[in-house]
Amino acid sequence: MAETGGRGVVPVRAGVRHQRGQTLVFVALMLVVLVGFLALAVDVGNAYAERRFMQNAADAGALAGARALALDRGQAAARAEAERFALANGAVTCTVAITGRTVTVFASERVDTFFASAIGVHEIDVGAVAAAGYSFPCAGTGVLPIALHESLWKTGVTYTIFSKETTETLGDGSTIVQTSQRGWLNLNGGDVDANELKCWVCPESCPSVPEIHLGWANGSPGMDTSVLQALECQLGKEAIVPIFGEACSRQVDPNCPDNIGNGQSNYYIKGFAVFKITAIQHKTNYKYVQGEFVRGPFTMPDLQGGCDSDFGIRVVNLIR
Repeated sequence: MAETGGRGVVPVRAGVRHQRGQTLVFVALMLVVLVGFLALAVDVGNAYAERRFMQNAADAGALAGARALALDRGQAAARAEAERFALANGAVTCTVAITGRTVTVFASERVDTFFASAIGVHEIDVGAVAAAGYSFPCAGTGVLPIALHESLWKTGVTYTIFSKETTETLGDGSTIVQTSQRGWLNLNGGDVDANELKCWVCPESCPSVPEIHLGWANGSPGMDTSVLQALECQLGKEAIVPIFGEACSRQVDPNCPDNIGNGQSNYYIKGFAVFKITAIQHKTNYKYVQGEFVRGPFTMPDLQGGCDSDFGIRVVNLIR
């Protein structure tokens, strides 16, 4: 060992210098790995955010295409609408497929990377798919509680619905709706109450309107004069009415459902249609409401879809 100034000097061994060199190499490799993870976190996160925009674009395109299809505009128009809305909502490219009542849209774009370009990945393809279609309503609120028989669903005919059973004819060329062809629905069981009916026929002023579903509903073929007065809020408007296929009397038919309300009849609701109220008379001995069916197709977003009875109303929904 060499000495200088009386102090011993410990020589540095070659093995220690070699270990330090290994550590530097290891740290350099870890930095590369960490940069790779940073690139993965930032660029994949950015791609995921962009994919959400592509999902919005695909959803918008599919809904627009399905609506055009529901309105009987044809597949060419539905395809054009789907593409237009997808591109307007940020898609760079889109592919549209139409099968039956369903429109499927694949929206995509290419996203530039931030850190991944350092390892040779300069762009990431981002895409999303959505499908939308139309069906026919199964239920809805804000529906007039006036059920009409499916045989009446014709355009160009003015129908007269008397408040009570009568043999009167008006001589105005209108078609009288027979007792068996109409029903004022009792939507919440119990007695058929005029105050409830007044609320339900003018839902804008009603705090709570029960939902009408397909299937059996209770009611009565007649109603109170005050209900006709309340119905004036619908005069000149197009309203949604339930359509029934069969009816039965609780007093006569032992097989008629007997646990859904105290009205004298039950009606099997098959679907919903649009009925325009053109006249209301509640000041003479013969009180009635007149109107006509307006044949669609219409798209009604506030109704619940998923059923198969087509009375001119269609509901458009996302499927995937």
